[in-house]
Amino acid sequence: MIKRFTDLLELEPPHWLIDPFCVDAPTVPLYLQEELMDLQSDCEEKAHFTMMGYERFWIAIAGRNKFPNLWKVAKLLVLAFPTSCLVERGFSAVVQLLTKQRNRLDISQCGDLRLLLTDMKPDINGIIDEHHAQVHPSH
Repeated sequence: MIKRFTDLLELEPPHWLIDPFCVDAPTVPLYLQEELMDLQSDCEEKAHFTMMGYERFWIAIAGRNKFPNLWKVAKLLVLAFPTSCLVERGFSAVVQLLTKQRNRLDISQCGDLRLLLTDMKPDINGIIDEHHAQVHPSH
């Protein structure tokens, strides 16, 4: 694991990413200073940060299209791990599907891979009830 994720272990996120309200603006790169000062003076954003934590805060910032230069840097760090984790999960699912007994499956066409990668749970009873409602009483 250490060999595979060395780049993530050596990654040092900038201090303004973890807590943008406790960093002096002159310590960040010049092209980010104005947006950081605007962010720090926004009481509403500070309340959001306190409630959400830094990961969700930055994703919310992106959704509101505010502070685009800060988001451009933050997204590389905030989204890096979940994205690589999902890729690894996908590879594991493919390995699980394509065993020796199922080597002729076409996982791109039949939807099995999507079923393995989703967190959604099917409502079996709802599906059964819906099916029974469609059956004509004479059958």
